[in-house]
Amino acid sequence: MFQAERKVPGGKLVRVKADIDGSVIRSVRIEGDFFVHPEEGLAALESSLVGKEAGDIESMRAALTKTVGDEGLELIGFSIDDLVSLIGGK
Repeated sequence: MFQAERKVPGGKLVRVKADIDGSVIRSVRIEGDFFVHPEEGLAALESSLVGKEAGDIESMRAALTKTVGDEGLELIGFSIDDLVSLIGGK
């Protein structure tokens, strides 16, 4: 189980726990003291990363960006790049 966390400058604590098989993300959990509006959007963010290569920064960024747009999500206290850098730093 891969785990990384960071306090986002000027933001909140973000923690990512992921099951990575080889380099493929099999499951991911995003936790911390940030907000996602609507709250149900957090599960959509997590799902968008499943099946992606943990080292493929652009693919992860594109999937997260699409999910935020499609779901109309507002990320408060962190950004897509914060998530990508945590997982991509694996």
